[in-house]
Amino acid sequence: MEYYTLQDANLTLRLHWDWRHITSLYRTWSRIVQQHIQQQQQQRFNVGRMLLEGKVEAEFVALRTWLPTFIMMCHPSLNLLL
Repeated sequence: MEYYTLQDANLTLRLHWDWRHITSLYRTWSRIVQQHIQQQQQQRFNVGRMLLEGKVEAEFVALRTWLPTFIMMCHPSLNLLL
């Protein structure tokens, strides 16, 4: 039969608490890391969206510059569309 002294019980409790504390810290750290990763992914998505919107805007600007010339060259009666 095995007996534990009070000191052994305290050590066991302390080790058990430390294990729970370690797992709690890991969960907290993991959650913070995941939030940081999600923020970075959202920032990358926002930058990509802004770049795409900028490209689309540049295409519209280019379209506005050459479309009137193209319409005038195709048929003068289409100038009414401008």
